[in-house]
Amino acid sequence: MLTVKQIEAAKPKEKPYRLLDGNGLYLYVPVSGKKVWQLRYKIDGKEKILTVGKYPLMTLQEA
Repeated sequence: MLTVKQIEAAKPKEKPYRLLDGNGLYLYVPVSGKKVWQLRYKIDGKEKILTVGKYPLMTLQEA
């Protein structure tokens, strides 16, 4: 499980990366540094990604 401290400490890198929270939810950190909550799930065997909201507009608890 992610903490607010981990989220706030997440800085952009040369390549985008994800901070996993669990059950398919993660914080996506692109090169631009604009953090986005995303949810990975499967329907009929196909992986889908749903953008849930932007951090900090959507908090960890809300996501």
